Amino acid sequence: MNLGSEHYVPCLRWKQGEYQALLRLSSDAKNSLTPLIEIPEIGFDFETRRESKSVDEHLSAFGKRVREKWGKRLCFVDMHLIRELERMKNGQHPFAFVFDDLRSKGARGIPVINLEQDSACQKAIKEITAIDKGGLCIRIGIEEAAKGNIAT
Repeated sequence: MNLGSEHYVPCLRWKQGEYQALLRLSSDAKNSLTPLIEIPEIGFDFETRRESKSVDEHLSAFGKRVREKWGKRLCFVDMHLIRELERMKNGQHPFAFVFDDLRSKGARGIPVINLEQDSACQKAIKEITAIDKGGLCIRIGIEEAAKGNIAT
């Protein structure tokens, strides 16, 4: 994938206002960008002292919303805000669930990984890239980029 200098990659937290804004963009505007969608963390209910949703509930509408709001266009999907040990009720890794869901809805995504993600996440992304053959996006922080060994 070659993103030219005129191509914009907005980082979206996938809240209602952001996905509604994507839906309302003109076709020309949509053609000039590829969103990097950060799936937000699961909310916490301070009164009950537990998460407000299960990971299954939190991720259940993601594929449907991407398809409805962004169509079949490509997007990047970053799940670094979901805890590493989180698993779906059936034991599936959340990354695997999200990309299975995107495929089933006819949506297209590229997984985003950072250099610190655990081996289970790396394995899930390896399986996703083997199925989708769309590659992956590596997300690095400014501190990592400034290191002399970034190419390695």
